[in-house]
Amino acid sequence: METIVSLIVLTALLVKATSGQICADLDTTGCGLLAAQPGFCANSSLSNSICKRTCGKCRPLWLLIKIQRARMRERESTMTTVRQYDGDNAFVRLRKRASTMTTMRQCDNTMAAVR
Repeated sequence: METIVSLIVLTALLVKATSGQICADLDTTGCGLLAAQPGFCANSSLSNSICKRTCGKCRPLWLLIKIQRARMRERESTMTTVRQYDGDNAFVRLRKRASTMTTMRQCDNTMAAVR
């Protein structure tokens, strides 16, 4: 009987489309039923594809944000430096660097140049 219920739930999960979320179960109720079986989250390859959130296999959201910011910065290919001179002193007002040889990464308002 458990096998039949599992097959029905599994079929329903495979038919249902994802909603475009970063890390979500295809069906929360179905994943709850499957996760109740011993070893489903540890041994099943389905836990990596259709029941990520229930089985605790989601990457942290902040890691995804950092990767997205880094990719966005790699597309820039300009170098701009604006200085304001006040007598003998020069103040840098704006600096923006990125080229094919340098990648600027922005994570939590921190700029890091990677060569």
